[in-house]
Amino acid sequence: MFRPEHIKSVAGAILCLSAFPAMASAQTESVPEDRARALETVIVNVQRKPEDQQSVPASITTAERKFLDENDIRTLQDLTAAVPGLVATDSVSYGAAPLSIRGVGGVNGGANLFADEPVSVYLDDVYLARLSFSTADLVDVESIQIVRGPQGTLFGRNATAGALLVATADPTQTPSGYAEAAYTDLGEYRLAGALSGPVAGEDMLGRLAIGYSDRSGFGTNAIN
Repeated sequence: MFRPEHIKSVAGAILCLSAFPAMASAQTESVPEDRARALETVIVNVQRKPEDQQSVPASITTAERKFLDENDIRTLQDLTAAVPGLVATDSVSYGAAPLSIRGVGGVNGGANLFADEPVSVYLDDVYLARLSFSTADLVDVESIQIVRGPQGTLFGRNATAGALLVATADPTQTPSGYAEAAYTDLGEYRLAGALSGPVAGEDMLGRLAIGYSDRSGFGTNAIN
């Protein structure tokens, strides 16, 4: 049985609850504009056409040049520490590093020089059928797109586990270039550089990139 004082209590509670949305709205509006963050648009071509990565119905990780440089990623094998689900191991005897995505592939799923690999690797839209590229230096690379899941429709039968799309830098309208060198206390040194610009006026652009690396062994041959 409700009494008048009960009705007053319920009305007061309703007024208090109705005030919460207004308070939340006021707090939201008081956030400075410089703290607002917008999603960066990343263009991918995993469906054979340029698209916003947010609108592509696939699991994709894009590693751009800035990310590769900041994380010292020099080979596809180095990506395993930064890309979820991607594993590369050089435990096979011929010095390559079989790739696997989400557990499909690797040494037990395609580490055979004469067998098809379950992870496709494309360099500037050209299919690479050999495992040795996974341990080769990435010279003048602009971005790497890692696509997870079966991609046979767009990238052939060798994309059961997924595909890696490696894109090198494009030529520039104005002359530009860079050179870099690195040396480690393990006896390893790297040299890389690129030149880009017009070749024949504005009608033809070109880009030349070179890279070299070498590393000393872990031991000394005492016989010879």
